[in-house]
Amino acid sequence: MRRNAMRHESQRPRTSQEELHGLEVTTNPEEILKSPKIDAVAIVAPVWTHYKLAKSALENGKHVFVEKPFTSSSEQAEELIELAARWATRITAIPCVSTWVCSSMTSA
Repeated sequence: MRRNAMRHESQRPRTSQEELHGLEVTTNPEEILKSPKIDAVAIVAPVWTHYKLAKSALENGKHVFVEKPFTSSSEQAEELIELAARWATRITAIPCVSTWVCSSMTSA
């Protein structure tokens, strides 16, 4: 299994590749979002970045897990859910704050 991690640009890797047990580290989210070797991503970042990162991941055929809150607006959430359905990928946000959002996401 290939494992990747992303760090904010201000966080320099402090350990060697060997100490990370083969985990590749990058500060560029596009390396992960566009990699054909990665099937799924977890977006654990400030909420204002969720929509852009999730949209890019879905457009690149990734399954997506987004930390709460899902997006900054219900319009963004609906667009991501529709995009996931079109690409036959899954998008999940846990825990759900609304029954409507939960049922919509699981039906994608």
